[in-house]
Amino acid sequence: MRKNDLIQSQGIGFKVHDEVFEIALVGSNETISGAFAEVDYCGERTVIRAVRNGESAFGGRAHRMISFTGDLPLDLVGFLALVSGALADRKIPIFVISSYRTDHILMLERDLEKGIEALESLGMNRQA
Repeated sequence: MRKNDLIQSQGIGFKVHDEVFEIALVGSNETISGAFAEVDYCGERTVIRAVRNGESAFGGRAHRMISFTGDLPLDLVGFLALVSGALADRKIPIFVISSYRTDHILMLERDLEKGIEALESLGMNRQA
């Protein structure tokens, strides 16, 4: 299946979140309020949260989040490879979070416009 066929057959688009996010490795006993996602793995705890009032709680770099819209079933094969390949071709590093119904990618704020162009080049439409 060609890349545009996969995108079109699943009706996949994307939404750019307005918030700025930060990603941090925090202590296992540290309490973090308002996290978008937390991942505990092998004694490490990664937290993704929106920056509040323009101030970073962790001193991390500013990231923007893109969430994919449309039909992303659990047995969909090749979608993230397609997306990450298009972004890698433009030298854009990403942090991926997958949920039951969709995937989310975070990229540095400075790379957002290039990232949007990469996704549009795959045939995805930006959703409001």
